[in-house]
Amino acid sequence: MEFLLNFGYIVIAIALIITSSNVFISSASKIAVILNVPSIIIGTLLIGFGNALPELAISITSALNDCTRLAIGNAYGSNLVNSGLVLGLISIISPIAVHSLLLKREIPWLFISMLLATVAVSNGELSRTESAVLLTLCIIYIITSVNTGIEEANSGEDEKQKAKKGELLLQTVITFAGLLVLSLSSKLFIYGAVNIARLLEISELVIGITIIAFGTSVPELFSSIIAVRRKENDLAIGNLIGSNIFNLLGVIGIAGVISPSMVENDVLCRDAFVTAVMTLFLFVCTCSKKITRINGIILVLMYAVYITYMICNVIIR
Repeated sequence: MEFLLNFGYIVIAIALIITSSNVFISSASKIAVILNVPSIIIGTLLIGFGNALPELAISITSALNDCTRLAIGNAYGSNLVNSGLVLGLISIISPIAVHSLLLKREIPWLFISMLLATVAVSNGELSRTESAVLLTLCIIYIITSVNTGIEEANSGEDEKQKAKKGELLLQTVITFAGLLVLSLSSKLFIYGAVNIARLLEISELVIGITIIAFGTSVPELFSSIIAVRRKENDLAIGNLIGSNIFNLLGVIGIAGVISPSMVENDVLCRDAFVTAVMTLFLFVCTCSKKITRINGIILVLMYAVYITYMICNVIIR
């Protein structure tokens, strides 16, 4: 009965996370349009950050409850879902042309984020100092993204855009309401997940990498598929790259700042390694300025092998 009750908490929480994330993304996108920000910046900064908020909320809640390892597992797991499953699926649906700004700016940021996060956990401990460095870089990334958006934006405004400025206050209120629901639902999610982990005697890291990682990545999956269907490829890939950067710098960073923690060896030997392989493969794909269906199939197969290994490892233990 206790298992079913906690499972119910997770189901309700996921539904609220998806709904509140969609509300946040929708209102944030409208704010970006009102402020005349290019779509690639909307994808990486607003939508990417918006979709990373469940991971961020869970990271904060985990750290406050001395479960920093869960936050680390969730961050890496979410990145693997984004890079392998989500990006792979949308590439299979429709090959994605790579925007020059993404190649010049976002991919290098993702590579640097992956490298520094790996270094931070490489000694088996996530310290407050290392976490502060990651969090500082996350803030720098946000600031430079905003500046890039301002520079790339068209200087002119038509009358319709001026008229839309009256909606800014309303959309801002909706955005904060979405954030509030998102925070509360993430807390409910972490409560149910940790209880189930303890009932099944499964490590918190494994729970973070599998169930929680997939649950918090559902918004990325739905929003990316919708974006591709609407021929908004910049929004789709920008969403995933931006979310991955926030996970590595912001999610891991803030968890370690709140509550420094030992890091399981599996994180470096398995999760960080697979993340590095997928990131390098993504870098190679983007150098050709197009992510093809074949690339998408390879990414999905990488994720399938990884998650199969995880499940088998849990069963054996």
